[in-house]
Amino acid sequence: MKFTKTLAVASVALGMALVSGAASALSIGLTGGSNVAGFGNDRVFTSGSLIVTADAWSNTGTGVNLGKIQTANLGTYSGGLGVCNQSAAESPNCGTPNHAVDNSGAFDSVLFSFNTAVDLDRVDFGYISGDADFSVLRYTGAGTVSSLANLTYEGMVAAGGGWSVVGNYNNGSSTNPIAGTNTSKYWLVAAFNTAFGAAATNLGTGNDYFKISAISVTVPQPTTTQVPEPATLALLGLGLAGVGFSRRRRH
Repeated sequence: MKFTKTLAVASVALGMALVSGAASALSIGLTGGSNVAGFGNDRVFTSGSLIVTADAWSNTGTGVNLGKIQTANLGTYSGGLGVCNQSAAESPNCGTPNHAVDNSGAFDSVLFSFNTAVDLDRVDFGYISGDADFSVLRYTGAGTVSSLANLTYEGMVAAGGGWSVVGNYNNGSSTNPIAGTNTSKYWLVAAFNTAFGAAATNLGTGNDYFKISAISVTVPQPTTTQVPEPATLALLGLGLAGVGFSRRRRH
């Protein structure tokens, strides 16, 4: 019995030595950052070792590029991140409420690019005007995402487009949980667009205006294998030897 307990203790210790890893939850505020302006600008935010770059996009293409996505200006306000796109109605100066993420005319979106894969748990809005229906997408394709230029929202979620719709959310509020466990380095938060799914009851009614004040993510930590310490190996060896000795005495 004594040797059996020794073996059990050694096995537990060995298991703890071989496997480690736990998820880390982080909240990133988006109301600060630099005041760099201009279409195609990036804003970088950090939380510990986590780095996220945000930039803005809108389907303001015209002529032969009608409906295609172009860069926009990502502004930082007291209510969070907002978008000023290149449409004639908004450029070069966006008034209220068109300096928010909106679908008044063109469809605005904010691309979040992380330095590691994360699960997006929550999106917070610090400013809402009227309604705030929104969509969340994650990149599930191969390779990296450096630009959305000249794509279409419809093509992004079509077969082979590389993007998957996580959910369409009706009338967003100050805190908006994102259901499910989905991991990606690239996430898109957009004013609701029927390209991302059919409009349910009240979803997509009227124009939507919101600013993104924070995002909350979980960073999965990979399971690592560690070399057991000499004391652990010795304890396991002692337990195995004891089991063998005990069996010989019983025979």
